[in-house]
Amino acid sequence: MESKIPYIKVVGSYKERGFSHGSQCAEMIKKNIELCKSLCCILRKSSWEMLLRDTKRFVKSIRKYDLDLYIEMEAIAAGAGVTTEEIIFLNVHTELLNPIWNKASVNEGCTSIYVGRKRTAGNKIYLAQTWDWIHDFKEVLIILHSDDQEGHQFITITEAGIIGNMGINNKGIVVLLNFLPINELNVDGVPYHLLLRRVLESKTVLDAQCNVIRSPIAFALNIIVADSSDEVIDIELTAKGIDLHFPENDRLVHTNHLLSRRLKVREGKSTFESSVMRLETAIETLDEAEIIGIDHIKQLYSVHKKKAHEICSHLVGDIRSCTLFTVIFEQMEQELYISFGLPCENEFVKYDLKQLFN
Repeated sequence: MESKIPYIKVVGSYKERGFSHGSQCAEMIKKNIELCKSLCCILRKSSWEMLLRDTKRFVKSIRKYDLDLYIEMEAIAAGAGVTTEEIIFLNVHTELLNPIWNKASVNEGCTSIYVGRKRTAGNKIYLAQTWDWIHDFKEVLIILHSDDQEGHQFITITEAGIIGNMGINNKGIVVLLNFLPINELNVDGVPYHLLLRRVLESKTVLDAQCNVIRSPIAFALNIIVADSSDEVIDIELTAKGIDLHFPENDRLVHTNHLLSRRLKVREGKSTFESSVMRLETAIETLDEAEIIGIDHIKQLYSVHKKKAHEICSHLVGDIRSCTLFTVIFEQMEQELYISFGLPCENEFVKYDLKQLFN
């Protein structure tokens, strides 16, 4: 049984929340910097000085897109006792690794789902996903609860020092994400962790969509955004275009390959081998049940069907990736469930969001 992910609450202005994040997570942030530095230097076969040089190329687009988030990252650095460039590096390290991923032995990835009211017991709305990443990074995971004291709060499950990931806010907005292996990078675009953070600060799905598309993205990503009124959209984002998808049979499923025919031509040759299989498994499992409840969602992520590539991913590849955690959001009752570690071996811990957001 894995232990819980540390729960970190930050309150106040962007600067105050950043400093609190940094000071509460100082050692974890330093560990995360070392892990990311080692990973990037090995896979890119480059020096730390070269990584910092490339990190600085994103500063202009970050400041242009959202100066407040840049100020928050500066404050995280101050609180943790590291440099601003190191915190920016954490928030852009995925972009720095593109397209190196296509040369690495990474065959697993995240599986995201949405199930609407028409398919669920009690008219509930479920959004869920796995987070598959390198095993060592489990040591720097946090649950970050941010409260601006002006009526807006959000919770994101992220790594120490990173300002936005999948999560939910007190307006009912949920965002999920999936990496897309496309060999395109726009250094004038916005790193995806900042886009996710702005989605978490949105009030409606339309507001979130505007926050996503008002600036080009640096790197390919899929996001699913939904609210408590059961409005939902799936957005495939690349450096050179986007496409939208909507529910079929009141459910959405996405893994780590493009579903858009229009964008498909941009996809890399080394699309994760497991992606199509995980997509099919998730759709089949959801469609086997007439009425879906929380136990169906847990089972989807926990049960092994003895296929070549499972949704619950054990250690694989030369960089030792696996499922680090699985998260389920239920919007109507405002409940959050997290399984830290492999969901086939670890129970889901329930969090009452109504109480946390009170």
